[in-house]
Amino acid sequence: MEREFNVDLITTAPSVVYKVMMKDGNLIEINNPSQLPENGVEHIEEPYMRVRIHTPSEYVGNLLALCTEKRGEQVDMICYQNNRVQLIYDLPMSEVMYDFYDTLKSISRGYASMDYEVLGS
Repeated sequence: MEREFNVDLITTAPSVVYKVMMKDGNLIEINNPSQLPENGVEHIEEPYMRVRIHTPSEYVGNLLALCTEKRGEQVDMICYQNNRVQLIYDLPMSEVMYDFYDTLKSISRGYASMDYEVLGS
């Protein structure tokens, strides 16, 4: 892109915005752990995504393990004819943003696909 379009690029790892509710009632948004206040935090809200994974049944066990490893909560598992399965999980956005898709494709030898929707915090 730099050579073709003469655009300066800065590449970074994707970040997720967390909402921090303070004990005094203020709500702040942070996208870096260094921004987390040391005192006065009541709770932290993390954005989640609903992920639908379509896969041949032979890869289900390893994909269930992946989703569990990524702190996922299983919502549903639908078995279709012809040995096809749809896994539905709620996963933290931070776990999906970094390396999830590559690992999904690696585990399933490229046969699994996924779509997602942002659920919010």
